[in-house]
Amino acid sequence: MRIRATAAAMATLAGALGGTALAMPAAQAATPSAAGLHAPATAFAQHTGAASTSGTIRPATATSLSGLTFTGLSINWNKPIRIGTYYAENIAFHFYVKGTASQLNGLYVGSGLFRGDTNNPVNFIGADGPNMTFTYVSSTEFKVSGNYVVDPRSNLKSALDSGNVWHTAMYATTDPNSSTAPYKETDTSAPYMERLTTLTETASATTVKSGTNINLTGQLNVANWATHTYTAYGPKTVTVQYQKPGSSTWQTWKTISSTSTGSIATVVKPWTGKYRMTWAGNDAAAPQSSTPISVTAN
Repeated sequence: MRIRATAAAMATLAGALGGTALAMPAAQAATPSAAGLHAPATAFAQHTGAASTSGTIRPATATSLSGLTFTGLSINWNKPIRIGTYYAENIAFHFYVKGTASQLNGLYVGSGLFRGDTNNPVNFIGADGPNMTFTYVSSTEFKVSGNYVVDPRSNLKSALDSGNVWHTAMYATTDPNSSTAPYKETDTSAPYMERLTTLTETASATTVKSGTNINLTGQLNVANWATHTYTAYGPKTVTVQYQKPGSSTWQTWKTISSTSTGSIATVVKPWTGKYRMTWAGNDAAAPQSSTPISVTAN
């Protein structure tokens, strides 16, 4: 996959000291390329040269990016990416670019998340180019830091976008206007993309005589990226947990299964303490616990 940026997708950064964004000269404004994927958001930022401290844009001079490497990728602190139904999330990332000093001078760098095959990507989420920063490591290495802005209203379409289906592209070029300019890309796996869940619980009584049963009911819902609402999620295994007074530890009281509509119902003969329901989560949906309910058994 060869990433290409649209005119809106270019940004410049004073890279040597992780400096501020600079205005791009008109001659460097990007135009769409016929080759490869057109990034739908800001995708590139320009490094001003590892040895530069002036913040002045220096044209890229490398005629080859052979040997250039991307290392040390970290996305969301290597944790699953969890997204709800409405709010966009800034997902932090960083990686390192290593090469010769001449290769790094003026180099355009970008990154993005994508689903699907490398040669036929879908749902490309480009990094927020204007807010990417470069941190000097040495004359032959710099650190790239930034955010992917994941918006469930535009980037995520259905449950097919959840789970272990995403990849990361890290890429660099000397000229994003040209399909023949030196270009280097590395693709690797990304963290799981998980839908947020909700879990509610109610009790038929919170003060009972010892030995008396109470009914616990609950509802497990999951973010639906097609409708942008929370909808029923089941059948799933749910655990009822108990915490005795004065303790911070939760004990498993019993394990039950929700229905296909996500509803949960069980009977317990309680002791004094707190009760909650928990769901452990899976590759496609985040774990969740209900708000604890305090019960007194006299």
